[in-house]
Amino acid sequence: MERLVEESQSSTADEVMHEMKALPSSQEPKLQCQVQPQHSKKYTGDKWLLGVVALVLAVVMVLLIVLVFMCGFMMSQSSLSATTQALVQESIEKLALLVDIAREISRNVNNIQINEILSLITNVTHINNELAWDHAKALSLVENLLNNNTDLLKTFAASNSDSLTNIVNTLSNLQDTSASTAGVVDGLLIVVQELLQIHNVSFSLPTSCKQIRYEKPSSPSGLYLLTTANSRTINAYCNMEELCGSGGGWTRLAYLDMSDSTVNCPSGFRLYQSGEVRACGRPVTSSGSCVSVQFPSNGISYSQVCGRVTGYQYSAPDAVSIHHGSNQDNLNSYYVDGVSITRGSPRQHIWTLMAANYEMHSIGTLSCPCATGSTLQVQSFIGDNYFCESGVAGLLEQQLYTSDPLWDGQSCGTLESPCCNVPGIPWFHRDYGNTTTTDYIELRVCGDEGTSNEDTPVSYYEIYVKFCVEVTKDTASNIPNHTICLRSVFTVTNLLPYGFHFSFKSKEKLIPSGKEVAIHNVNSLRPVTFSISKLESFEFSDKCTVSITEVGVVKSLIVRDKANCSLNLHVNTELMSKGSLKVVIWCPYWLINRTSLPLVFTSQGDSSGGKCAGQFEEHETATSMSPLLFSYSEDDLLQKCQVRLGRGQDEGVPSWSNGFRMLRDEDVLRLFVKRGQGRPDKEYQIGMEVKKGTGVYKPTKVVTFVARFQLENRTTFNLKYLQRHLVFAKDESSSDSVPVIAPGAVMAFHWPRADLDQLLCIRVVELSDCHWSGGFPLEQDKSFHINMRCSYGRSVFIRCEVILRGATYHVIFSDASDYPPPFKLENLSQIAVICYQQSVTSQQQYTVLNPGQSVPYAWDEVTLPEKLCLHIKDVSEPRPFDLSSFGPQGKVYYESYFYIVAMDTKTDQSHLPESHRLEGELVLDVPQGRAVLLTRKGLERRTQLWRMTARGQLVHISSSSSKSANFVLDLAGSVPPNYRHSNRPLPLVISRANERRSSTQSWEFKNGRLVLSSYPHLCVQVRHGYEGKVDGMDAVVGCVGSGDKEELRRLKKSPGSGVLSVSLVPDGPTRVLRITDESKKYTISGATDDWIIVEHGLIAPALSSSTVELTNEETDVKTELSVSFTLEKGVSVSLINSTPEELLLATVTGVRIEFVSTAVHQCINATIQYIQVDNQMHNGFHQIVLFPTPPPSGELDTNFPVISCFIERLPHNSPLATVFRVS
Repeated sequence: MERLVEESQSSTADEVMHEMKALPSSQEPKLQCQVQPQHSKKYTGDKWLLGVVALVLAVVMVLLIVLVFMCGFMMSQSSLSATTQALVQESIEKLALLVDIAREISRNVNNIQINEILSLITNVTHINNELAWDHAKALSLVENLLNNNTDLLKTFAASNSDSLTNIVNTLSNLQDTSASTAGVVDGLLIVVQELLQIHNVSFSLPTSCKQIRYEKPSSPSGLYLLTTANSRTINAYCNMEELCGSGGGWTRLAYLDMSDSTVNCPSGFRLYQSGEVRACGRPVTSSGSCVSVQFPSNGISYSQVCGRVTGYQYSAPDAVSIHHGSNQDNLNSYYVDGVSITRGSPRQHIWTLMAANYEMHSIGTLSCPCATGSTLQVQSFIGDNYFCESGVAGLLEQQLYTSDPLWDGQSCGTLESPCCNVPGIPWFHRDYGNTTTTDYIELRVCGDEGTSNEDTPVSYYEIYVKFCVEVTKDTASNIPNHTICLRSVFTVTNLLPYGFHFSFKSKEKLIPSGKEVAIHNVNSLRPVTFSISKLESFEFSDKCTVSITEVGVVKSLIVRDKANCSLNLHVNTELMSKGSLKVVIWCPYWLINRTSLPLVFTSQGDSSGGKCAGQFEEHETATSMSPLLFSYSEDDLLQKCQVRLGRGQDEGVPSWSNGFRMLRDEDVLRLFVKRGQGRPDKEYQIGMEVKKGTGVYKPTKVVTFVARFQLENRTTFNLKYLQRHLVFAKDESSSDSVPVIAPGAVMAFHWPRADLDQLLCIRVVELSDCHWSGGFPLEQDKSFHINMRCSYGRSVFIRCEVILRGATYHVIFSDASDYPPPFKLENLSQIAVICYQQSVTSQQQYTVLNPGQSVPYAWDEVTLPEKLCLHIKDVSEPRPFDLSSFGPQGKVYYESYFYIVAMDTKTDQSHLPESHRLEGELVLDVPQGRAVLLTRKGLERRTQLWRMTARGQLVHISSSSSKSANFVLDLAGSVPPNYRHSNRPLPLVISRANERRSSTQSWEFKNGRLVLSSYPHLCVQVRHGYEGKVDGMDAVVGCVGSGDKEELRRLKKSPGSGVLSVSLVPDGPTRVLRITDESKKYTISGATDDWIIVEHGLIAPALSSSTVELTNEETDVKTELSVSFTLEKGVSVSLINSTPEELLLATVTGVRIEFVSTAVHQCINATIQYIQVDNQMHNGFHQIVLFPTPPPSGELDTNFPVISCFIERLPHNSPLATVFRVS
């Protein structure tokens, strides 16, 4: 039974001690029962001492009611045991004894003892919560409590002896009768009620542990009785000690200790047991999953969360590695191998506890993000709010590792030491400042793979919350006063986006948007009938009646437009203080169109099939700027909305979209226009953002429809943009129809053909020779460079950033000159290299990298594989290279073809370069057939190219289509036996390689002659010498002599060794692909006047130079600042304590710092020759803390510093970026 109690505002009840003293930790009940507070009617009085005593009596009555209820129940049975009767008789005798004691010490009452009594009786209350289930144990504990606290109970009994006598008499009478349990309870309640009326009780329970600790700082940790915001009474464990550096007064929401063998895992969790270790993890699964448990706040407001979790590692978890795939950035999924702690719905992140692989793992993607050498990046919603640890040091097996618990900050390996040195560990702490919430807290154990491979079961957790604002107590004395508040008896609040006229009894009054207006000619005690008019787009409304008897009832107010379409507005009636009535008029949905498209809405459940009320021609043409009011009718069970395009948007008939509910925060809608005549439907994508109103607008949802894509041009140039498939289909003569976005403009974008590839291409309008860029997607959150090709091999770069905000992708174009290029291609070899992205089809996207050239580069097609192909024209096959990792990337091999030139030694050409000396000379050629002739050297004539095999065969390139069918240089026949004595020349031909003719097919260059390897006395000659040489004459073989007609040399068609080394090196944020010749003698010098550096960024003839030559004049330094600081003997720093006693001595020697600043760059170089940290004291606590490790020889190299740092600021022309090189 409950009795209604109102707290007296004028009493001094706040001075009464409301603390409920906690049970010792060893007596914490396992079964908690909520005790409803007993109440009485309100009386006026000012004797607070009597009120306290009455409070004590009320608590005792609760205990007695439970005892008597149990006894009455047992007595009502047919076979009442003698033991039960004895227990009841013993209880009555002890109460009678209390009455006798009270009469003897009635004069010993004082205020201090009252406080002690309260603590004692609180113990009785808490015991009752558990022991009401066991009457025998309850009677035993009460007996011990009475015996051990006789002195205090004397004081309690002295002030209420008469009342206790009446209670004892009542119980005695009940024992001798067969009265029902209900009768016993009613009788006791009457006694308690009379006592409360006599003593005018006015009291209230504390609302938080923070309040208890404030009112009595010496309160111990334990269970306390609290009242919640919704007037519920709960038992809560309060931690009065300091936690997380934020004082005491914490309320515990969650607790689990699996070391207690009687405790079970939360529902849905699986039990792990290894020896004495018990833990709770995910149920058996073959894929990623989470298992969760929620802890309600019971209406307790909090702004801080503090807690700790202990778990164990099973097999091979990997923190937040890339194995999570698409779920890695999803807080609602298995984004971590470990424990996720969140609050509320939708989930808001509190803390993440990760479990990594093994402690000394050298792979950066499998270790903790906080570990040394890790390459993992935590998700943005985690930030710094996480712990990470591994539970095993060595290799992994499929077992539960119990020797090193997780997240305790202990036993971390060398690489994981930063993870164990974070503040607060093992306690995590989140402080939300002045923001308070009553959200429940959720703990999830997650893993992105099956439980056979990884799991992180937990064995212990405790989570506390606290309200951050200090509880203050008003110490000012209460002064009698009267507060007079004058209010209108009837007010109307307009929560619509525009105003209306409120009509009542033929009178109208304007109610502006968001305003509250008082209506004075209304009797709020009687029903009030009203209507509204002159609401935007609506003519009038039906009548609505409200009355003071219908407070809290939501009514409908139907308004109609000029087409007689109806809209249901909602009317709330609220009862204010002293009978004032407040009417609130609002609409469930506001629809706002920001798509730049005309949108028309309807309800899917509307039987008329037309558009909803308030929409006219301006909505068909997107000229209405006001929010559209929308609501579902009362008989609409679907509760779904539909939208279509206005009829003036596009050729064709717009169709209604699929029905959708306006519940999700963000959504994407697809709208179609049927065009007929075999043409595909036109599709538009729009975004929908749903936000709940705040403050008084909380019942309303604001639904904003936005463009799915928005283009923003932050460059200084006009940009054309077009869908990729239209770029190839668009006629250049119709370029005027291509849309253009001006500098600084922001435009909504819709795909012209949503059924085709959704890739966008751009080009610069100011550059006439600028080609369209490759296609790039708009639905990926990323930033990249866009590469547009121009004539003469030039590139134009634009920086593009795609950012998702709400339901809109913002595509931002900016000048790339403000950013370093993503890649740079450097050719240090002597041969031109062709570079292009793998899988590109247009040769316009090829880059010819000449010898000694360095150019910036960006991917031509961001959707294609990010691999760069390199090859040498006509002499090598393309080879792709991955530019994602630094270091050597491999080699490029190209055929080193050559000409065989017949040299004219009579003409002095030593003063000319070799390439010029050989111009116009005769070379071995096979223009047709098999005969080998001497013809003039020409460009791109493959019939004049040869290559030599390892066997000495000279392969003719043009005739050898494959390696298996080589045609080599050969004699037309065999060498006669007596040829040495004959002067007849032997003709040369090409024939298939044949081992049987190896004696006439093997050649070598020796002493400026081309001789047969098997016949060193025979060499290739010009038939009649150089005096009679003509183009097309025969090449023959003759005996070696001393004539000039015998000299033949090789001339390489492609310079270099035939092997190019490719490596990727960092240059600030830029990745440099460096191409060098395998042989150093073919590598180009690095002098500045030998280089050609192409400016990166947006380059055009009318805007800037396409290339610049770095000359010595341009790099002359006019001013230079050089600062050198040296400490050869070094410096020492001693750390001492207050004793004084030296703790550490740090010594560094050979300190050198050099700083150089010129007009183009600045650099600083710092070195330390030797460092040692130790202690000068004999047997000191820290003997040697830090020192350099000597090499195996045992001696340190005095010329090599132990610490070296070089920082160089590189020249860069962007005001938004500064590039440094650190080594």
